[in-house]
Amino acid sequence: MLGGAAIRQMNLQVGGMLKMILVCHVIALVLITSFLIQCPPRNFVGINVAYDNTTAESFTGLKSRCNADCDCKAEWNPVCDHETGNTYYSACFAGCKTRISNPNGDEWTDCECASDSRDEFLSIFSTPLPTMANGSSNIVNGFCTRECGWPMWIFLVLLFFSVVASFASGIPSQQIMLRVIPFQQRTLGIGVHWTFLRLLGFIPGGVLFGLMIDTTCLKWKESKCGSKQSCLVYDPELLSWTIMGVAVVCKLVSILATIIGYMTYRPNDLDSAMSVQTTDSRGPLSLTVNDDRQPAEIARQGLKKGPTNHRTIAFKPRIENHITDDASDEMTAGSPTRL
Repeated sequence: MLGGAAIRQMNLQVGGMLKMILVCHVIALVLITSFLIQCPPRNFVGINVAYDNTTAESFTGLKSRCNADCDCKAEWNPVCDHETGNTYYSACFAGCKTRISNPNGDEWTDCECASDSRDEFLSIFSTPLPTMANGSSNIVNGFCTRECGWPMWIFLVLLFFSVVASFASGIPSQQIMLRVIPFQQRTLGIGVHWTFLRLLGFIPGGVLFGLMIDTTCLKWKESKCGSKQSCLVYDPELLSWTIMGVAVVCKLVSILATIIGYMTYRPNDLDSAMSVQTTDSRGPLSLTVNDDRQPAEIARQGLKKGPTNHRTIAFKPRIENHITDDASDEMTAGSPTRL
């Protein structure tokens, strides 16, 4: 809607619409950098955080001294230690021994790995650990949530305007295609346009972004046979850089194509709207663009309506020699005579 309204209000022709597309892509390219705004990452013990509360540079493994005797199965059932903000792969990998069932969800106590992490946390920060709202320090099922705050709202606003700028160039692109293609070939041009848009954009685009996102996975869910199924934990920093990188490359390609189109474009009568007679039709420009009737039908309709500018034309009927004398006398007297 914004792209169509801009074309109508500014009365843009092909050259102006190419400039508008270029401006939209540049604005979207600048706003894409909003992907660098990140929320605090979650701490997954054994995946991106070690069991001693140090940041893991690479996959550290779920096994540790605190859960070595638990014989844990690789079943994804995360539990949260609210005191340290750490999420464990499961209660077993947290070294928990006792489960307490209640209506709000299961809780776990006697968690050796969690106790070690709390001791390490105290030795680093030398501050008392906060407890849960009910005064308990037990581990509960689910993920540990971390508030993002104002960075999330800034990201959403910038992303919104980036999407608006990207899609505002859609209507100008379609208008350019309809204006530069001869009238008889426009339907074929639209078909070719959408075919290549699907083949080169929609289909490989989803696959490309999916592959890029998969490269940022830290922990995969595996089947019994050991094959990868779905990603459980992503690296948020690497994910933001990867998505931004792919989006920037796509925008740069669009900007380059727009610049080439603007440099190679040569205006004609359809663009400047100075000529009423078009190169691909014998009718007026307005009829060529907005009217689907055949030229013969248009001409007949014009004759029925009559000319817009009327002129007074004097007709001098020729009287043949066989007119009688009585008729001549009547004409001389000024009486009407049928011819």
